Amino acid sequence: HIQALDMEDNQLGLNVDVDAGALNHVCAAIVDNDVLTSLDLSYNNFAGRGCAALAEALQKNCNIKEISLRGNNMGDLGARALKDNLGESTRLSKIDVSDNGIGEEGGKWLGGLLETSKALKQADFSWNAVRVHGTLDIANGLRVSSLLRLNLAWNGMGDKGAGAIGSALKENASLQFLDISSNRIAFE
Repeated sequence: HIQALDMEDNQLGLNVDVDAGALNHVCAAIVDNDVLTSLDLSYNNFAGRGCAALAEALQKNCNIKEISLRGNNMGDLGARALKDNLGESTRLSKIDVSDNGIGEEGGKWLGGLLETSKALKQADFSWNAVRVHGTLDIANGLRVSSLLRLNLAWNGMGDKGAGAIGSALKENASLQFLDISSNRIAFE
């Protein structure tokens, strides 16, 4: 009967040797479970390969609406796997991939996720390194997204990235909360 499960900070992935962790068991449980709607797997050292396996498992689960993969060192590989497996999700409404070492290339995949996932209402992409070019892709996704909340804090987007987000907001009518703090944005 448990609908929300928090398994944060259990070292289930063992970043260096994913096979030595509990990744296969976690993925099997995600696929088989038909009760959970919210899952927190933050800070488990799944790395890019592990997050890709989790994304594949999440694609097969029809009930999970909220997922937190914060602090798993997924990098750009994990971001791409999320877009490839969950981009067309009609159920995922909240995702947290903050503090994951996602770079500019990963920003492209996160932008694609925003563009194609119509059910997504909350996204936390903070504490990564998408910088200017990744922010441009996220802004493109934001233009057509139905997001209500977006956190892009601590990504080094700079003035050009902030301008792209501002431009996207002219076309986005749904966003209600935006955090772009600590992004090297100057007065202009």
